[in-house]
Amino acid sequence: YESAGVAPEKRLALLESNQAVVVRRDDAVNREVGLKVAMGKYDEAIGLMTGRRFAVWEGGNLNVAEYWMDAHLLRGRARLAAKRYREALADYQAAAKIPDNLPSERMGGGGRDAEVAYCLGTAYAALGDQEQARQSWQRAAAASSEAQQFRRRGPGGLSPQGYYQALALGKLGQNDKAEAIFRGLVDSANQALQQRPAKTDSGASFEVLRAERDRLATTHYVAGLGYLGLNDKEKARQELAQALQASPDHSGAKAAIAGIGK
Repeated sequence: YESAGVAPEKRLALLESNQAVVVRRDDAVNREVGLKVAMGKYDEAIGLMTGRRFAVWEGGNLNVAEYWMDAHLLRGRARLAAKRYREALADYQAAAKIPDNLPSERMGGGGRDAEVAYCLGTAYAALGDQEQARQSWQRAAAASSEAQQFRRRGPGGLSPQGYYQALALGKLGQNDKAEAIFRGLVDSANQALQQRPAKTDSGASFEVLRAERDRLATTHYVAGLGYLGLNDKEKARQELAQALQASPDHSGAKAAIAGIGK
């Protein structure tokens, strides 16, 4: 189910063909949820997480709290694009409230405050509530310093949250500060790529290889977001494509590259 060489669609099909086993294992359901999010099946992913109490065991690693946020934030963006503004707002609000049946290092998803607050602002603005939108963007602009210290940050302190902080600053008319952050994301990501070992030990464990793959995907993803903020769509597309090459089920990179269009 975890093989990087197998497309998310095939891995999901394998999981779905073994439901008798999957439904009894929290780790297998965790992977199924992640793959559904990556494939844009947000309703199904949310359904799998609703009501089921996931157990944490020593050495275990469940991502359902992150997937809960991803599913709602990404579904919210789709609904916003479809002008279903109140439904988008409800999704963004749900993203900030991780249910207690989903294990999380920090209930409420504090490490993604900038992202959630920025998205809330876009929904309020679409609904014509400019005051609520402004307050949300102010929270997003102020949230990143805390979010940078949270677990979700990438290699070398790289964090996608800086992108949302910069977007919020732009909405507040602070374009110079926003551009500085976008450039900082690109520079930091490029520096991390230059410092990356040329080759990972072929005898490394699966966990080590997966962690390296995830770090590489995050680095290219952050670079792509930085270029996207600078309106360099071609470089953004290239970086996001490399993020997906490293981790084909990276839902953030998939959504970002889809948003660029042709």
